Amino acid sequence: MLKKIDNHNFHLETVSNLDEVENLLNWFEKQYQSHIPDKIWLQAQTVLIEGFTNAVRHAHEHHEQETLISLQLEINPHHLQIKIWDQGTFFDLTSALENLHTKISCNEIDLFERESQWGFIFFLKLRDEFGWSIDYTPAGQHNCMEFRSPNFYNI
Repeated sequence: MLKKIDNHNFHLETVSNLDEVENLLNWFEKQYQSHIPDKIWLQAQTVLIEGFTNAVRHAHEHHEQETLISLQLEINPHHLQIKIWDQGTFFDLTSALENLHTKISCNEIDLFERESQWGFIFFLKLRDEFGWSIDYTPAGQHNCMEFRSPNFYNI
């Protein structure tokens, strides 16, 4: 008999400080569920850290460290989704990713001299090679960066 897997939502609020990464990882690891493929779980862990780091370093670069970042992890039977809400200035992530993709394709960028672009390069790889969907939208006085894994059973 097949076991029914329910939807689960987990939330965390943390200050905008890179010292919180260890707490963030501990929180994330507590949410693990055995039906999630290891490859997806590892990608999601990296998404969480890159997305959080992006919010701290870029969205909140002119904010106090006490500025909150809200995180949500949704796990359902077929995929997982991570949402990260920041309080920074909105930007067009889709255009930024496409611009970077074009520069990489045309060899117009030296990846080893652009440490600040590595997170976006990782996001491009997730989207283009592993089937993740990535979006960044305004949500009231916040912005939401959303990552959705491919279907667990299609990988």
